[in-house]
Amino acid sequence: MSKYISDSNGVMVFAKFDQFLREVLKLPTAVFEGPSFGYTEHSVRTCFPQQKKILLNTFLDVLMADPPPQCLVWLPLMHRLANVENVFHPVECSYCQSESMMGFRYRCQQCHGYQLCQSCFWRGHASGPHSNQHQMKEHSSWVCSISSPKNGNVLPLMSFQTCIIFFLPRNTKGDLMQNIQDVL
Repeated sequence: MSKYISDSNGVMVFAKFDQFLREVLKLPTAVFEGPSFGYTEHSVRTCFPQQKKILLNTFLDVLMADPPPQCLVWLPLMHRLANVENVFHPVECSYCQSESMMGFRYRCQQCHGYQLCQSCFWRGHASGPHSNQHQMKEHSSWVCSISSPKNGNVLPLMSFQTCIIFFLPRNTKGDLMQNIQDVL
């Protein structure tokens, strides 16, 4: 992001920052959050009051402040959205019955096995005994935990694209990575 809003010396160019925020803050406006989080020239100017040279560290300090300036609140969320847009979850959405999900996956903390795709969660969909009042956990990656009914071993594997299922012998000795490679 800094390459879009700074010069070749790493100093923020206010006009570039202003234009960047105009574009980025169209999203909060599109979801009716404009009055609270949308672009205003005044809010942009309050991010860096009375500072002539703004280097990357200064910008990051302001962005990471608690709370950050109102006009910057959406930037971390947009970063998270960009990072998960191609994440694949090989599970069915409990509402729309889609066989897999892309993006965020939301799992109910009260209804066993109830999961919503990003689209259904954001639209507030619910079905069966699930309620929109239930606490949901957001997942940005796929984690597969498989246990063997024979020996009770559990092996969690994380993958952004696939879930590989296999079991380790009960009395595994030696290097774990070598054992995994042998099974594959």
